[in-house]
This record gives sequence, structure tokens and C-alpha cells, in this order.
Amino acid sequence: MWTIDERMAAVAAGQHGVVTRPQLLSLGLSASAISRRVRARVLRPVRAGVYLVGGAPDTEEATLLAACLAIGPAAVASHRSAAWLWRFAGVAPPEVPEVTNIGSHSPKARGILVHRAVVADAGDITVHRGVPVTKPAPTLIHLAGVLSPYVVETAFNDARRRRLCSVDDVRRCFRRYDTFRGKAVIATLIDAHVEGDERADSDLELAALRALRRAGLPEPVKQQPVLTARGLYHIDLAYPAEQVGIELLGFDHHGTRLAFDRDPIRRNALLNAGWHLLEFTSRTPVGVFVEQVTTGRARGRAV
Repeated sequence: MWTIDERMAAVAAGQHGVVTRPQLLSLGLSASAISRRVRARVLRPVRAGVYLVGGAPDTEEATLLAACLAIGPAAVASHRSAAWLWRFAGVAPPEVPEVTNIGSHSPKARGILVHRAVVADAGDITVHRGVPVTKPAPTLIHLAGVLSPYVVETAFNDARRRRLCSVDDVRRCFRRYDTFRGKAVIATLIDAHVEGDERADSDLELAALRALRRAGLPEPVKQQPVLTARGLYHIDLAYPAEQVGIELLGFDHHGTRLAFDRDPIRRNALLNAGWHLLEFTSRTPVGVFVEQVTTGRARGRAV
């Protein structure tokens, strides 16, 4: 038969090492027994009525779960804390945990940012990495009210590329919520979406596609395969009829010694296969990008 301390450890094991005072009382511990374990450092207070058991590591997940438990059973990680749990690109972890108390009032707690409930129902909630959290689509809705449009767009694109949620998921959330901060930001992202954009390899590629659309240029082929004398290569964006390729050079992938040595070999193979290549970075002005693509296509048609 398990002792109380063994049962306490078992509960904590499923909660990132965290237990609440009501859970301890339900196990049969008295208030004085809890106090004795605190003095002996068997229990370490991390929030009002929330403890870390024994030598459990004080992880980010434990801190966030403790914040949810301190607010109450209906509290879930939301906003920037939810974005951190989902590992959305471009979103830094918040200085203090951010939670939403679903279907209830928003109590104040030191060191916790409690938001007014915006999520519509329990279907917007899940458990991820052991922490109750808003699903990716409602998390994006929340982010629109607290972060810049650029950061929200980066997170939006990342969530779609990783198939955490679809544009339809975000659209359904958008329609269910009457009013929320940042509604225009989400509306713009939904309206700008074109079927297949989630297959874009990077934010730079997506920005290039949208610049071409705004300029009225035809939709290019994504990841155009080209068989060369040195093997098969894929061009980021291409106009096959004119044999014009658009290469988008992100520093993460092209700023290394390996890429420095490899890229010219690839480029020369594509040039020898008859392709006219245009290279751009994230710092290329949009006007220059559109002008050079337009000129490149005209040159290709004239050949």
C-alpha cells in the first residue's frame, strides 16, 4: 500500500512536479502536515496554494502549470504563454505567465497576467506538453491583441506550415468571436491567403508571393524541379515558360561556409541548363524585387 508521500509524488509526476493544496488535502494530508513538509523542503511553495514536490525541476512548463492551477481549475495558458508552448516562430516567452480563466471572472494574482475570456467554448482548449492551453487557432486570435501585426503574421505562417492549424480553423474562430482586439489584423491575414501558401518554405517566400500578386504578376511555380548535368535541383519560385527562376536567400541557410561553397555550383548548373536566375534577400526592396522579376520575364520571352 502506498504511503501519502508516494501518492503525492505520483500526482506530481503527472503535473510537471506540481501539486495544489486541495490535492494534498484530498490525499489525507492535514494543514499542519503540509506545513511540516514545507519546512522540510519536501514541498516548495511556487504560488499561493501550489507547491513543487521534492527535487522536481523548476521548468518553464511547471511554472506555467502552477500559474494555471493558482488561478483555478478553469484557467488555461493563453496569449504569449500559449504561443511559447506551441513554439510559434517569432514569439518570445512572456516575462510573466499569461492565462485565461474560461467562463469565469478574472481574479488578480501577483506575477500572473490574467486575461478576460475571449475563447468561445471548451472546444478551443486542449492539453499540450502537460499544460492546459488554448488551441493554435484561438491562440493566434489572442496574439493579434497583444503583439505587432508583423509578429502575428510570422506566427500565423509558422502555425500553418507546421500544420498546427489551418486557415479555415482561424477563419472559424474569427467568425465565432464577436469582437476582439486585433480583429483587423486577423482579417487581413485570412484575406491575403491563397490556397497552397502553407507549402511556402519560409516567410521570405510567402512575402515574395504576395508582392508578385499585388503587382499583378502571374502566380509562379513553387519548388520548380530542374534536371541539370549535375543532378536534380529545385528553384524556389519559377516561371517555366520564360525559364526565369527566383531564388530567395535566407541568411540561416545561405550564410554558412558550406552554402558559400555549394551555392555557386548549384547556380552554375542551373545557368548551364538554360535558366535565368534572380536572387533576392529579405532586405531587397519590394519595388526592386518586382521590377527585376518583371524585367527578367520580359527578357525570357524575348529569347
